[in-house]
Amino acid sequence: VYLFPILMKQFILKSCIFILITIAICFCILFSIPPEKDHFLAELRVKKELLKKTPSPKIVFMSGSNLLFGFDSERISKKTKKNVVNYGFTLNLGLKNIADQIYPHLNTGDTLIMVLEYQHYADGFYASDSPDLWYLIQYDPEILKYFTHPRQILHLIRSFPESIKYKIKYAFSKKDMSSNKLDQFNTYGDYLGYGTTSKRVIGTPNWHIQNIPDSFIYLNKMQQKLEAKGVTLLITFPPITESAYSKYEKEINDTYSKLKDLPVCGTPKNYIYPDTGFYDDVYHL
Repeated sequence: VYLFPILMKQFILKSCIFILITIAICFCILFSIPPEKDHFLAELRVKKELLKKTPSPKIVFMSGSNLLFGFDSERISKKTKKNVVNYGFTLNLGLKNIADQIYPHLNTGDTLIMVLEYQHYADGFYASDSPDLWYLIQYDPEILKYFTHPRQILHLIRSFPESIKYKIKYAFSKKDMSSNKLDQFNTYGDYLGYGTTSKRVIGTPNWHIQNIPDSFIYLNKMQQKLEAKGVTLLITFPPITESAYSKYEKEINDTYSKLKDLPVCGTPKNYIYPDTGFYDDVYHL
């Protein structure tokens, strides 16, 4: 009986050591195996450099992946006589992380147009549990400094095991893990490779898009910061399939109603298109 506290302490200590060693091994696996050089996620670093180097006045389009497909930045640049940067990338990073990346590189006279997916107003405001998060960190370690909220860090933790599985699978197969390639982006940040592979069946997604107050509080604060900087903010909506809109019309309209105090262009109904016009996702027109 008297030995029980001592044995328990030893057990806890050994368990902690085992867990730490396991985590260390996982990190070694994750970072010792180089990521695919031509994976489209490497474009994040390229887009950040483009954002830094593009002179003002410029128009910056910010989104998840919906702006990667079927978007013509060159045409917009010619029509507006302004430089254009397509900072559409991936929903998985979350609204907060992407906007925090962009903000330091906006100057007086610039325009930021947010074309946010509906998950951005829900838990996607922070991030997702996708293994893409750790791939992105390998391509651009600087993004780690934008994971400042506990819920962002929680998504990093949740996505870690799947990232290890993904990396081990790549190490043994040595096959490309994505058909979307880095060299298929143009100089504006538009993705041009979506016509090179066959379309996949899209179907109707199972979303959890219950809006959270944090996303709207953040957007209102960001608008104030941008106004003080002399930057114009506009918020609009992504293209979406008819079937997805029909299934989530109530949630989408709830999002729209909560944006009433922000500079919004159009309505969600303006961006509904037939399912047949989409590539491999309900947002990829």
